[in-house]
Amino acid sequence: MTPDALLLFIPGNPGLVEFYIEFLEHLHHTFNEAGVRLAILVRGHIGHGPSLPTGNGSWTVGLDSQVTSAIELYDSARDFYGPSTKIILAGHSVGSWIVTQVQSYCLVVNTTNEALSNIASTPNGRKLSWLFRHPIPTIVSSLSHLLTYPPFSILPYTLSYWPKFNNYPSDQLDIIKSLATSPHVVYSALTMAHDEMQTIGSLGSASSTVQATCERERSYIYACFAAKDEWVGDEVSDVRLMLDEHRVVVREDDVPHAFCISHSIPVSETCAQWIKEILVDRR
Repeated sequence: MTPDALLLFIPGNPGLVEFYIEFLEHLHHTFNEAGVRLAILVRGHIGHGPSLPTGNGSWTVGLDSQVTSAIELYDSARDFYGPSTKIILAGHSVGSWIVTQVQSYCLVVNTTNEALSNIASTPNGRKLSWLFRHPIPTIVSSLSHLLTYPPFSILPYTLSYWPKFNNYPSDQLDIIKSLATSPHVVYSALTMAHDEMQTIGSLGSASSTVQATCERERSYIYACFAAKDEWVGDEVSDVRLMLDEHRVVVREDDVPHAFCISHSIPVSETCAQWIKEILVDRR
């Protein structure tokens, strides 16, 4: 049966689709109960699959290729479902930026906590950019390889006792363990982050496609920011000006940038409301 709409979701970095299962399941359940046939397609980033080893720990795919892959996936989905099915794109963090690069192809609901511009100047960008520069990704991925051998292999199983992770759900800890013990994923995530720092500039820069996209398609784009997000700089007010104000949400709750760890439901409910608006408006 042909769906009423297809949600094509692009994750943040690391781009493991497993992080978003609860978020997407809740979305699907919400529309299923309402009698709306919503199909969901999630595109993990190339090179970010722990279960798909590359055989070469230093192999990686750049940000430009990730964008090209997303465009190709959209084209394939459009060819498969035809013009009667609305395609809605959603992204988290750098996934939101990738969505803006595909924007000219389709209706977009640009959702969740974003990293749309100038990542290198954000608090986390300034603190962590050294981690993404050569040769650090090679060194860190080599250390990740050690976690597959005793006695270091015990370390991933102690994550629940670390202060940062002691409140994480067990299924999310399992995903982090699989990431930490997959050298090719660690390398791909770190080198892609370096590309993000180099590529995603400020909204007003000549090379920024985000501002042009937001201004041209402002009635199709929705954006959600955490109240406190160290992956987002001081350009939230600029986004408010570029988009219809009621489509920009700055959350007042405790939902963090990495909402998919333990705050999937409230973000899913926000996105569900936006998707309902899109489906009603485009009938």
